[in-house]
Amino acid sequence: MTTRALATLLKGVAVTVAALTTLTVPATSAAADETVCGHQVGGDILAKYHRIGGQGSPLGCPTSDELTTPNGKGKFNTFVGSAIYWPPPRDRGAPHLGCDP
Repeated sequence: MTTRALATLLKGVAVTVAALTTLTVPATSAAADETVCGHQVGGDILAKYHRIGGQGSPLGCPTSDELTTPNGKGKFNTFVGSAIYWPPPRDRGAPHLGCDP
């Protein structure tokens, strides 16, 4: 194989690798949603879930996708061991770990 043919081949491989990387590496953000145990968890609820210890914590796996509270003013996810609400029922601060609704 000539040097020119090898350079052309390597260029093609580099383009292919770059294209595959673009397709398979998702963009992330601080408030990105994740699918955990088959359920969507996102934003501040997800951050609180990770701080508590995620699947290895007493919360365990989510048992619901993110839901809207009955009054329409907040969000929550239920988990095997409890639930996380945003905003919390008592104040408008950090996500609240609470009982199942």
